[in-house]
Amino acid sequence: MNTQEAFQLLALASARDGRTVDIEVATVWADDLSDIDLIEATEAAREHYRNSDDWLMPNHIRAGVKRARGSSQPPAFRELPRPGQFASAPLNMAAMTAAYQSGDQVAVDREVAVYEQQIGMRVHARRVGEVPR
Repeated sequence: MNTQEAFQLLALASARDGRTVDIEVATVWADDLSDIDLIEATEAAREHYRNSDDWLMPNHIRAGVKRARGSSQPPAFRELPRPGQFASAPLNMAAMTAAYQSGDQVAVDREVAVYEQQIGMRVHARRVGEVPR
C-alpha cells in the first residue's frame, strides 16, 4: 500500500469514526501496511467496523487480512497441525527418506500418502498428476 492508497483507506475510516486524516498519518499507515493492497485493506476495515466499535488501527487491518487470506487457503493447508501440535513420526520414515533422496516424485507422493493415512490428515497440498479441488 502506498501513501495515496492509505489516505483512501483512512478517508473510509473517517466516514465511519470521524477521525482527521492528513498526509502524515497516511504516510505512517502506508509504511505499516506496505505489504497489503488497498482492496484487501478496505475489506478488512469493513469487516472490522461490522464487528467492532474499536478505533481502527493498522494492526486491525493486518489481522483482518490475515484472517481473509487464511480462509482462502486450500483445505490441505488449513488441516495442518498448528504450532505446538505435532503429528507422530512416520512409521515409513526409511522409505520416505529413500524416496526423497532418489528424487522420484511419484515415490515421494506414495510414501507421503502412506504417512497421511497413518496420521489421518493431508500434509501435501497437491500431488503429481492430482487435479486441484
